[in-house]
Amino acid sequence: MKKALLVAAVGVLAFSANAGEWAKAPVNSGKYIVQDKVPIDKAPIEECIDLGANLSIGYETDYLYKGYRLGRDTVVTDVNYVFDRLAIPVTIGVTYANILNNGLIGDDLAVYAGIGLPSVAGFDASLFYTHHFYPEGAFGAPFDPSSNGEIGLALSRDMGFAVLNLEAAYNLHAPNSWNGIANNNDSGSLYYDAGLEKAFGIGQHTLVLAGGVAYGDNYWGRAPLANTTNSSGWNHYYLRASLPIELNCRTTLTPYVGYQGAPEGWLMDGVANFGGNQSDILHGGISLNVAF
Repeated sequence: MKKALLVAAVGVLAFSANAGEWAKAPVNSGKYIVQDKVPIDKAPIEECIDLGANLSIGYETDYLYKGYRLGRDTVVTDVNYVFDRLAIPVTIGVTYANILNNGLIGDDLAVYAGIGLPSVAGFDASLFYTHHFYPEGAFGAPFDPSSNGEIGLALSRDMGFAVLNLEAAYNLHAPNSWNGIANNNDSGSLYYDAGLEKAFGIGQHTLVLAGGVAYGDNYWGRAPLANTTNSSGWNHYYLRASLPIELNCRTTLTPYVGYQGAPEGWLMDGVANFGGNQSDILHGGISLNVAF
């Protein structure tokens, strides 16, 4: 069944990549509207109306979450909607990761919501909450949560030479869900990520390069999920290159390639290899996004 889902997803991507203007719905592509055979001058409207919704589907060779490879050969579908006419912008969405190979957690269903905050010291800011559900279970008894929640803060600022992205996340159930400590009353776990992103024009397209480093505080590093007693430390570093290709005013096809590493002593170097080696991961994928 999962192989069938993968084949179907790849088929959708192939169809969409060659469909031309299938998703385009201009308000009026002509200069005139004919009413009772009398031409009425009307300026052409080339762009599509953006209603705030986005739908994407993609394939990933490796499903990485906070640096941990939770499975391979994954089809990821996401639907979200942005309410941008409120006093503050609000985003709600759902992501489903269908892990087809070597899945540690089975599939991952994430429901999320975010709000835009006023700029802070020149940084664009947003606050978000994500709740993960695991229809097929996660990690195994006795630390097999059916779900867990995480709250986070994201900051972004254009530094001129590159865009600086910062993120801090607090997992409300991490001692029980991620670290394998059943009935543990410790506080939740923190995760930090800092990265740079730069876009380069290549002909009619844009190449986006990104890289960064992450730090975990009691997030991954406890037995039995880890082969180390470290509970905090540098998590991993990452590099990524993507090439968004605009097919029309609504549709973007984005192939990407990435690399994740963890030197000796970092958390991802010592974590248990349920889904294979957790360091020196070369991965890639492709996604199709439709805005409407």
